[in-house]
Amino acid sequence: MIYLDLLAFGISGILLYILFFILFIAFIVSIIILIAQWKMFAKAGEEGWKALIPIYNTWIMIKLTFGEGKEWLISGTLFAIVGNYIDGPIGALMLFAGVIMSVYISYNFIRRFAEVGMSIASLILPVIIYPIVGFSSKYKYTPPTIHFDDEYTL
Repeated sequence: MIYLDLLAFGISGILLYILFFILFIAFIVSIIILIAQWKMFAKAGEEGWKALIPIYNTWIMIKLTFGEGKEWLISGTLFAIVGNYIDGPIGALMLFAGVIMSVYISYNFIRRFAEVGMSIASLILPVIIYPIVGFSSKYKYTPPTIHFDDEYTL
């Protein structure tokens, strides 16, 4: 029945079907990553619902990853948001800076749970690595240690 409907609409119907399929897959991937982040937040001693709030979850990730004093990294998320609305090289630079800061935060967040290889893999395949780290009892959260010079260690 669906096949006949697609033929009736022609190529635009097929493209619309493909678009809805891609959006459905993106929705499923987002849900998987949110559930895995919920579990990782719970492992780190934070309440899991904090993973559901967009900017706040980044704030919590920064707190869990770097401890106190690195909250300025949230500006990376704000750079990316504002950079989307500014045309020209300034907007592109802000967007690029936001992406770099987000990658830095994400890499170091997973680094609190797993070794370097898993952290790098999480940048490429987060839909696979996040659930592995979140649901496996093998990976434990290690909080940041603050030294006398206020630098964090991994």
